[in-house]
Amino acid sequence: MTNQQVVRIPPAIVVGELADLLGVTGIDVIKELMKNGVMATITQTIDFDTAAVVAADLGFEPDEESNDAEVLPGSEEEE
Repeated sequence: MTNQQVVRIPPAIVVGELADLLGVTGIDVIKELMKNGVMATITQTIDFDTAAVVAADLGFEPDEESNDAEVLPGSEEEE
C-alpha cells in the first residue's frame, strides 16, 4: 500500500502521545492495544514494537526514530 503515511515513532512513547502523533483519539489507540492483548492506560509508556503494531493497524507505516544524537555519559565508543 503506497498511500500509507509514514510516522516516526521513538523507542518508547506514552499512549496519549502516540494518539496525538497519529491524529486519532487515545481510545482508538487503547482499542488497538487491547485487540493485540496489551492492557495499557493513556498515561502508560509502550515500546516501539508495540506502537508500530498499533500504527500499522491504524493504516500508518511506522518508522523508528533513532537516538543517535543522544550520547549518554560513559557510553561513548572508543576506537
